[in-house]
Amino acid sequence: AWIAEPGHAAMLPPPMERFWTLILLGTPQETPRWAGGNARRTVPEDALPAWFPDDLR
Repeated sequence: AWIAEPGHAAMLPPPMERFWTLILLGTPQETPRWAGGNARRTVPEDALPAWFPDDLR
């Protein structure tokens, strides 16, 4: 019952969350860990120092 409560499974590391939700609930689940998905984050150009490499901007 604990793992079925909203948010409880997310307290586990992702591999454990997938394993225990599969075993106890019958379907593997994984809670997204970053708001906005795993998209590359962008930084405004004026926030980067002049020495920052161009290929990483």
